Amino acid sequence: MVKTPTWIEKQKLLYPRDGKIEKNKLAHWFHACFEAGNLQDALEYAIAWGDAASIEAIKRKAIDVGDAFLLHQLRLGKYDVSDQEWIAAKANAQSRGLGLFSAFCDESLKSATYVQE
Repeated sequence: MVKTPTWIEKQKLLYPRDGKIEKNKLAHWFHACFEAGNLQDALEYAIAWGDAASIEAIKRKAIDVGDAFLLHQLRLGKYDVSDQEWIAAKANAQSRGLGLFSAFCDESLKSATYVQE
């Protein structure tokens, strides 16, 4: 198991008092968390790091495992999640027996459609 920063250390990395983001450290912790399967923390590091490829990797992984909550967080962060991606995530959640995630994907898809209309 990868030892990740404590909550306080993580806050200092994500929100430094001097405003100087240490991208190399964020990149390191993104990769460590991503490899360990800690996708929520990996997403936070990727967003702070500002690396589009890492954010896209998180999105692909969230779709693959049917993690509707990560997709929702991406959408709240102004990252596009298409209807097809919600549908794929829903199917993957259903195939894994994750009824709550599947329902959340369905609701998110409906709310996205409603907002567009």
